Amino acid sequence: MPGVHSLDVQDMGSYQELTATFDKGYRYTVPLFIPKNSPVLPIKVKEG
Repeated sequence: MPGVHSLDVQDMGSYQELTATFDKGYRYTVPLFIPKNSPVLPIKVKEG
């Protein structure tokens, strides 16, 4: 299983987009359909 280098969340307006960058530059992007008024759970990323 490749390691995750970084997680980036980008606001696309009506939804948010989560991009995970793995080893060797492999990227996986998934849309997050989170209502604006709903509480968002924090995503903790361990560095190193």
